[in-house]
Amino acid sequence: MHVRHPIWLRKAGAPGAEAFAILFTFESFARATMSSVLPLDALRYLGDASSVSSLYFLIGLVGIACGFCVPLFIQWTARRWVYTGGALILAAAPASMMAGTLEGQIAGMLFRVIGTVTLTICLNLYVLDYIAKHELSKAEPKRVFYSAVAWTTGPALGTFLYTQVAPEAAYATGLAFALISLTYFWRLRLSDKSPIGAARRPAPNPLANIGKFLRRPRLVLGWIVALGRSSWWAMLFIYTPIFAVQTGLGAMVGGMLVSTASGFLFLLPLLTRFLRAKGLRRVLTLGFAGAGLSTAAIAATIDYPYVAVGFLLLSAVFVVLLDLVGNMTFLLAVKPGERSDMTSVYATYRDVAEISAPGVFSIVLRSFDLAAVYLVTSFVMLGMARLAMVVHPRLGLDRAYDSKYQNADRIAGAAGS
Repeated sequence: MHVRHPIWLRKAGAPGAEAFAILFTFESFARATMSSVLPLDALRYLGDASSVSSLYFLIGLVGIACGFCVPLFIQWTARRWVYTGGALILAAAPASMMAGTLEGQIAGMLFRVIGTVTLTICLNLYVLDYIAKHELSKAEPKRVFYSAVAWTTGPALGTFLYTQVAPEAAYATGLAFALISLTYFWRLRLSDKSPIGAARRPAPNPLANIGKFLRRPRLVLGWIVALGRSSWWAMLFIYTPIFAVQTGLGAMVGGMLVSTASGFLFLLPLLTRFLRAKGLRRVLTLGFAGAGLSTAAIAATIDYPYVAVGFLLLSAVFVVLLDLVGNMTFLLAVKPGERSDMTSVYATYRDVAEISAPGVFSIVLRSFDLAAVYLVTSFVMLGMARLAMVVHPRLGLDRAYDSKYQNADRIAGAAGS
């Protein structure tokens, strides 16, 4: 007897937008359950927010260095094995932190950033291999929307387990999701040979990729846009738990705030029509400007924690508007023959954000209180709003890559643009 499975179940078992969104969600769960407890453990071991910032800064440097090495590993071996290695390294992160020592904490944070950057690069390459450019404006919001489940429940769940059960319980949950992600990845049986035209050249020297990337203004702009929104999220995940503890709201409230802010990602289906109607430029400008003004209000009201919390959540709404765009500014600009090379450079935005934010704040917090973190962040976001005004309005629309624009891009590519 033939059993007809639901459409979504068939899509989940085959490479495509649905499957990649689910895969990203499992990986997000592995990181999200640890996201709100890492700053608490670091603060417990190091004693002050400035030292925590310095630790995050040093960890981020390692992540950037590893990001440039991933294409070399992809060249030496099959991409599926590189992804597998990244998932196992990500699983080693919570296992190390279960030791309950400063050394275990540092090792776990290192494993976490190395595993994350490896999985990010590999997954972006698989997305480019299996999803056509004209489908990215639908696939990217779906990926972010699915991951909203992880980032909404993960931080609160991790904090609850950490404070009410045991720190080991929070880390064990992250370990479990990393292994689930790896299992699902192998269930998809992804091929390294792209069905829509993968890169035909091996990855060159990682440092050479930087020069090539910098000569492509559209790629650089996509990187800067991703850096801006990622910097805000880095600030949220590192300093919101610290803010909650220092203002007397408590660690559990800090985890709930992170989860609630992330939960606004569920607004993405409602905002997708807004993106298609208004265009990428207006969405980015509005998102950065709104986030900048509301984050400045957090600094102004930090002595009134409940008021500051309101502005924090408002700011998160605007940043979610930025997440609606996702990685489209990059994915629509990269050429098929440069995917592996350029993705390794582009993926550094996450690590640069996790370096720049705590790196700057480690200096700022030596002379100022926590309010300065939000004030500096607001200036960055307002600057990004000004920059977003130069984004080409056709990117991110349903007709963004119709035949007319595709022909123009091919001509520009042939001319070496």
